[in-house]
Amino acid sequence: MRRQLARLVAAALLSSNRPLEIRAIAARTGSPEPLVSMALSELARQGLVAEKRDGYAPVDRVELALHAIGLGLDPVEAAKHLDWRMFERFVAEALDMAGFRVVRGLRLKPPMGLELDVLGLGPLYSPAVDCKHWSPGYSKKAKLAEAAEKHAERLRRLSDRWAETGLPDTVLVPVIVTLTDPGLRLVEGVAVVPVATLSDFLYNLPRYVEELGLRRFKASAKQ
Repeated sequence: MRRQLARLVAAALLSSNRPLEIRAIAARTGSPEPLVSMALSELARQGLVAEKRDGYAPVDRVELALHAIGLGLDPVEAAKHLDWRMFERFVAEALDMAGFRVVRGLRLKPPMGLELDVLGLGPLYSPAVDCKHWSPGYSKKAKLAEAAEKHAERLRRLSDRWAETGLPDTVLVPVIVTLTDPGLRLVEGVAVVPVATLSDFLYNLPRYVEELGLRRFKASAKQ
């Protein structure tokens, strides 16, 4: 009961762009105000929400979203209220929780410069992620194919210049993480992973690499 209420309260706060008063949260969750107050106190004790002059608001939207997912909130419901920068951080946190060493915003200078949203260095494979916080229905097949082709080319160039990163040898695996499910799992040899299934994909990465036949780019620091 307490977990369910905490999840509902967190979801209500994430869905609002402004602080919410207890009565507003109670109305959104269909819960008595005293119970909502208790849930808010517990979330505040954990450093996830704070009381403002005009109500309660998340201290850190990404941290509250991750906490809410741990309480059972649908990952899509949690992530859709984040902006694209928050979404990148959300994906990075998921990689970190899955045991990867995370590098965000990896950049190589011109000529032929490039930038990678999120990289997770792993013992066998390193998912190199392009984050697409697309609205429902936006991730059309043609658009995904274009994004996948560009991402694969980006990783090819990155692997050729890997020594410049100062990172250890690895095998890069191209991944596009989408907010909603476009109904595709493999495009141009690139994994398309809806955020709802991201955790499973990361924890079972070697199996998915083999089963889907994903592209792989050997990145060596000894070039």
